[in-house]
Amino acid sequence: MPRRKYQTAEEVRQARRAAHSRWERTNRDKVNAGRRQRYHGVSHEKTEASRRRATERLRGIIFRRYGEMCACCDTTERLTIDHIGAGGLRHRKEIGRTGGAGAFYRWLMFMYLPPGYQTLCMLCNQTKGQGERCYLDHSVGALSYKEQHRLHKNSKSREAYARQRQDVKDGN
Repeated sequence: MPRRKYQTAEEVRQARRAAHSRWERTNRDKVNAGRRQRYHGVSHEKTEASRRRATERLRGIIFRRYGEMCACCDTTERLTIDHIGAGGLRHRKEIGRTGGAGAFYRWLMFMYLPPGYQTLCMLCNQTKGQGERCYLDHSVGALSYKEQHRLHKNSKSREAYARQRQDVKDGN
């Protein structure tokens, strides 16, 4: 019976590792190209898609807890989480979560969805950020969300917004 080259499985593994290391040293450009492709290719896109799905799951849990409509105008469009006591930007800087909504959602989950937050639409949250409360007109027959957003975006102050809103209502 002929003698086998390797006696144990460990010897086989060591020989394969040594052969692979020799191949990597002689083919460094192929190794680097493969690494670049894995980093910049499909795996990076999959990671980003996975992160988006995870953020959407968190978003659903958070909005079920704090409300699925704006606490100010009852819309369900473009919802955000608002700090009730103001100081949201300062708070996000303190906790180190200025990297967007996903980072803030993860912090809320980590803190077991604490009290002191509410759901507001983007427009109400922006106007509340300019004062103590939202100054938009949410009465029956008021302008649509898109019309109010356009007026708010073009006005520099509450007074300018009120004048523009009145002009639109009057048909001017």
